[in-house]
Amino acid sequence: MKTYRLKLVAVLLVVLCVPALAWADQTGDASTRVFESGGELDEIDAQIEATEYQEANRVLESMIVGIEDREHRYHPDLVRPLTLLGDALRGLGDAPGALDAYQRAIHVDRVNFGLYSPGQVSIVYKEADTLRSVGDLQEATKREEYAYEVLQKAFGVHGNQLLPGVYHLADWYEKTYNIFAARALYEHAVRIYEANGQAGSLEMLPALRGLASTYRLERFPPFYVGDDSSAFAESSISSTVDLKASHMRINNFAAGEHALQQVVRILSTQPEPDSKALLQGVLDLADWYMLFEKFSRALPLYTHAFELSEEIEDMDAVAYFAQPKMLHFPVPRDPNPPPIDNRGEELKGQIEIGYAVSVRGAAIEMVTLVSEPEGLMDYKLRKSLRASRFRPALLDGEAIDISDQSHRLEFSYFEKKSDKTAPDADDI
Repeated sequence: MKTYRLKLVAVLLVVLCVPALAWADQTGDASTRVFESGGELDEIDAQIEATEYQEANRVLESMIVGIEDREHRYHPDLVRPLTLLGDALRGLGDAPGALDAYQRAIHVDRVNFGLYSPGQVSIVYKEADTLRSVGDLQEATKREEYAYEVLQKAFGVHGNQLLPGVYHLADWYEKTYNIFAARALYEHAVRIYEANGQAGSLEMLPALRGLASTYRLERFPPFYVGDDSSAFAESSISSTVDLKASHMRINNFAAGEHALQQVVRILSTQPEPDSKALLQGVLDLADWYMLFEKFSRALPLYTHAFELSEEIEDMDAVAYFAQPKMLHFPVPRDPNPPPIDNRGEELKGQIEIGYAVSVRGAAIEMVTLVSEPEGLMDYKLRKSLRASRFRPALLDGEAIDISDQSHRLEFSYFEKKSDKTAPDADDI
């Protein structure tokens, strides 16, 4: 009995002495534990990186069986091999097998380190990526949200260690066009910095830029929303994301402007300002004004940016600003397919339109250069170019009109069966 108790105490000490997770240095693999067979597993990880999935899969399956025979099915040494097995299976195209391996790794982690063990989060992210790869965005979002809930339980709502999770979920929401939830998370990141005495610090910059990004994405989506009204359909939002009316303000120019102004202010007030970072901050703010057609604010900032770039030793300011830069281009959808009973072969087409860019960042003087099939996508591409916004070209720091620009687009379309000519009698 005494021996049993000593063993039990030893096990408890091992478990309790494992760090609650430094959130894997804020970025690393949190599932790595002190008792893993690091060398061999690192080699297998390298194999997977080298796409040697079959060999990695074979070794991992044998290793997992060995650990189970030597220990038991819930031994913590299984967490990383199971995770790597999921990686190998995903590389082999076996998404269901990968998900099974990840789920088991998470279960073993929770058994050993608690329901809200932060170590499971990196594995949950792999689950979400796998689900996204097979098109199950709804379930992938649930896993992303679950990971965030775990981190909140582990670190509290205002802990600095929560920040990587905040940014990860906010980025996920942006990618799935759930911009209001993303905005709420970026604002929460700002509150975390403020609560930890980091207001006005360089660390805040990703949160401020993220805020501006949500307003920009809302006003300037990468496609025509009118062409696909379901494009911004929001995924389910867990109770951990506190949406308020302020997060759902539509086309809020001032909020985005304020965030980008803060970025410039923070960068410019550093004891030793980073010239390149400051240049980018000024350009981001100038681009914001150009997007919203606030030309009287944008153009002086572009001149200031040109002057800043001239002071950067390894930068050619003249070449950098010699050509306009497209800031927004709403991609047109492919032509609508004909009814299924009149739908023929799927074909590829191309369209190229030449244009000039004005000092106000607009596409003007458009002319069709290539159109195959003729006229099929001309209107749609012209419509996209008219809605586009550009950073104008600069000459000696002043915005100028510039011509000889072009945009080429390849697209898919379906031939109509009714367009095919009937064969001649001699050809039958």
